[in-house]
Amino acid sequence: LDALYDTIGHIIHLSPVRLVALYDTIGRIIHLSPVSLDALYDTIGHIIHLSPVSLDALYNTIGHIIHLSPVSLDALYDTIGHIIHLSHVSLVALYDTIGHIIHLSPVSLDALNDTIGHIIHLSPVSLDALYDTIGHFIHLSPISLDALYDTIGHIIHLSPVSLDAL
Repeated sequence: LDALYDTIGHIIHLSPVRLVALYDTIGRIIHLSPVSLDALYDTIGHIIHLSPVSLDALYNTIGHIIHLSPVSLDALYDTIGHIIHLSHVSLVALYDTIGHIIHLSPVSLDALNDTIGHIIHLSPVSLDALYDTIGHFIHLSPISLDALYDTIGHIIHLSPVSLDAL
């Protein structure tokens, strides 16, 4: 038999299998289990969750557990600390001009914006943009391009190398 003892050596529990004991802050047994358990505690030391596997906990701004997962999770928060997205992989967030998340990606993305700040193109590689005379995108390229223009500003040739025009 497996025996558990109190702090002065008295036997307080006998079991045909080995038991794992969890104790409170003053040494009292509060839980017995045949397997080792992972315990999560609140801010004053009370056990609030037991699991046979280690759990990753996410907390809100006042320390309450709001999500438990057997794997580590990446959390995205809004401006007042609320979790708005959970993912098993780290995510890159793109925000609009007032701080709202408008796109999530497991890879860093290059964003192109129009003249009033809206995202109009996302790419995993940095893109070079060419604009017409009123600021519209007319060409996107993963490499920098040299443009030749006619007399009223239209592009008449694009080249990955700088060109001299006569």
